[in-house]
Amino acid sequence: PERTLSFAEFTIFAAATAKSGHDIHLQAQDDIISMPGIKLDLIGKLENFSTDFADVLNFLNAPDDIRREAAVAINESHHADWPLYYTSELAERIYRAYERDFDRFDYARAIA
Repeated sequence: PERTLSFAEFTIFAAATAKSGHDIHLQAQDDIISMPGIKLDLIGKLENFSTDFADVLNFLNAPDDIRREAAVAINESHHADWPLYYTSELAERIYRAYERDFDRFDYARAIA
């Protein structure tokens, strides 16, 4: 608790525990959404949050006041673009650990 992992150390930890099922936050998303008997109609992505969430609001016939409230950003992060945090070694480590997610959700392997 007294020590914070560097991003590189975190990628080692995440990759080592991704398949263990000990922490759903680090588990492959493909494992989470591949539940027998459950058909998903929409898989939203953070990259498309506003449009994907609009689809949810449309499905729910949400009134305008809910839509306005949902559009307000809370606890916004301010940071550099994500590719700046990765070396090729870190990117390869994460790709190997989460390859099924890259394939299922159509993410490019290369750092853009």
